[in-house]
Amino acid sequence: MASHVALSREIKTHILTRHLTEPPACALALLCPEWDLCCRDRANHALDAITRNTRVDVYTLPNPLRLADDRPVPGPHPPPPAAMVGGRVTTVFDHGRRGPADCVLVPVMRDPRAELCGLPEGLGRELAREWAGSSVFVASQRGGTVGPRWVGMAREEAQAAVLLREEAAARVLPFADDDCCLGRVFGVDGVEKEALPRVGGEDAGPRYLFQRLAHLVVNTVPEVASAEVCEVGMLPSAWGPVVLWNLEILGERLEYERRANLFLRWDAMERLETLSLDLRGFNYPVMRYLREEDVVDIARSLWGMNLAVLVVAGLRSWLQYPGFEALETGEVETGTWAPEKGAWVDENRAGTVNWWQLFARAVRPGGKLVFVDKQDGDGLRPQRLA
Repeated sequence: MASHVALSREIKTHILTRHLTEPPACALALLCPEWDLCCRDRANHALDAITRNTRVDVYTLPNPLRLADDRPVPGPHPPPPAAMVGGRVTTVFDHGRRGPADCVLVPVMRDPRAELCGLPEGLGRELAREWAGSSVFVASQRGGTVGPRWVGMAREEAQAAVLLREEAAARVLPFADDDCCLGRVFGVDGVEKEALPRVGGEDAGPRYLFQRLAHLVVNTVPEVASAEVCEVGMLPSAWGPVVLWNLEILGERLEYERRANLFLRWDAMERLETLSLDLRGFNYPVMRYLREEDVVDIARSLWGMNLAVLVVAGLRSWLQYPGFEALETGEVETGTWAPEKGAWVDENRAGTVNWWQLFARAVRPGGKLVFVDKQDGDGLRPQRLA
């Protein structure tokens, strides 16, 4: 006679988690997917190294020396320079050629809420917790439209329009324009953020998925972000005062939506370990939809996040491409504070912002700050002025 053994919820969770888990992915393979940044699965490694069209610079921040048992070196705090491992910089033009050791690996797990149906509430909560706390979450943009309007659009109606944010991202991530009230978080469209499934008669407030996220990739889609207002507003064919008013109101909202993916409440994601940001809009030749002050604000909003890895793409692309020489540590660890910009600037480069100094404040000691750029991203190579 066959005997049936009841499995505990912990064992079921472990089994199903392993079933849903995929091999780790390189964050650069998920970031800016149109750029195909990681060549680990490609055969043309030599071509990447020869053309030097894509560069990946990695700055490992200084870190206090530690003993073999991971205790800090005894001495005063903060430790003197002699007790610090200095920062170091590496540059490669064929990221991924050396295999996984070359990559920024992040865990991948399929969403159990989409993959498995009819789970008991306790098991469903545990799997959702595992997924949110373990797997990388990738946010992106998508094109959207606003239906025809034959009457004037109220400014409040336009402000509630989610024009370019991907639905999955809008439902999960804590955006700067969310409505936070009495421990509840609602998007501008009035829909509450997704939370862990409640169990039984649980009285505590919702535990949102964004509070569990450990790995996040935030993409923009330049072709979508550079959309004109007529492309998102399906307006009547007859032009008139109402149409012009609606265009103006939608245009104001579209200007914000182009970069809304990057305006997040980072402090609400207290477990974040790795973060990858697509900042191609700062140099996008077709339309520059990120201003210098936007990037400075984004960097400053990340200060103190204590990230293990921060990847930034596109800040030095196209006309700002640094060239074909390896980066020097001195270029990273330099700068003069400019109060008018709220940033460090490099006096040797006409007072331009030293982005390394600005974003490094988001990374823990010994962590990695990665800048990745292309000279002719998306096949666009603007002509340099003589």
